[in-house]
Amino acid sequence: MYSFDQLKPLLLNSNLSEGKLIKGIHQIQHSFTKELERRDEYISERDLVSAYSSFYFPTNFVKLEWGFSHLPESFVEQLGETHLIDFGCGPGTFGLAWLEFFKKGNVTFIDQSDLMLKQAKAFLRFFHPNTEATFSKTIPLIEGPITLLFGNSLNEISLDDAHDIIERVRPDHVLFIEPGTKLVYQQLITLRKKLNEKGYMTHYPCLGDKDCPITKNDWCHQVMRTKHHDSIERLSQKAKIDRRTMPLTFHVYSKEQRTGLYQGRIIQFLRESKFSFDYKVCMGESIVEIQLLKKSLSKKQQKVIKETNVGQEIKFEVVKKVNDELFKAQPLLREG
Repeated sequence: MYSFDQLKPLLLNSNLSEGKLIKGIHQIQHSFTKELERRDEYISERDLVSAYSSFYFPTNFVKLEWGFSHLPESFVEQLGETHLIDFGCGPGTFGLAWLEFFKKGNVTFIDQSDLMLKQAKAFLRFFHPNTEATFSKTIPLIEGPITLLFGNSLNEISLDDAHDIIERVRPDHVLFIEPGTKLVYQQLITLRKKLNEKGYMTHYPCLGDKDCPITKNDWCHQVMRTKHHDSIERLSQKAKIDRRTMPLTFHVYSKEQRTGLYQGRIIQFLRESKFSFDYKVCMGESIVEIQLLKKSLSKKQQKVIKETNVGQEIKFEVVKKVNDELFKAQPLLREG
């Protein structure tokens, strides 16, 4: 968890006033959501790179560890032994999160923006002074096992480009940490088929590699709920941008076999009633609604259910099958 005081002296423009910082954050946010044709402006101006790095770097940074918490520990350990290529690295967000998580690692930072690479170097030198890394606009030849990570970069390139990059690198694992939007979902569903054809298995969020059962007008994403350092929370309040509840799209593909037993993946919280917690759950080949009955749950277990987020796996025992799309169920919760 980084504080604003830690980051400010490392920014390309460390003398930005708070007012200009907030204005830059608003400009970036607007380009992400309203003026997509101007989205690339923030990577070519020092002040905007600084504004992005002071706010989006620390709030996106935590998404990698959140994603890893949804994967089997043995699989995460395998990832830690690979060379990471952080494609579209920006200020080094996920490459640095990788180094922080594993406390070691070989990382190659790739970005088309000289300013973003310069900012990533500044962060690396300060936070990991003894770590050597590669910074480049192109992907170098790398030997050994590779993890290729697209961090908020798939939505800025074409699907053909993304496919070509994967073909060229031929990584052992491919990770996507992208915005939780319908457009990104549609992109990944298309790309997922190509990855499956190349021998990659879906490790998260899908429970298999068959066609997605989600209906045409809907989409699948995850929701991360977190709290940042007080100084970042203050910046968030000043900018009036919520970064505690963040929709995201986290996908993992690998040539390794899947491990662990899965029952369902929560894709939507529907409601809490007097009698149950109701969720929409993906079973891999179908979407069902489950009502987790409160009468079978202790107060401690109900608290666990309330803290369960979209994107998490859930194991349950069916108490009554109302129809093919609605189950009354009892969750199978881990002890402790």
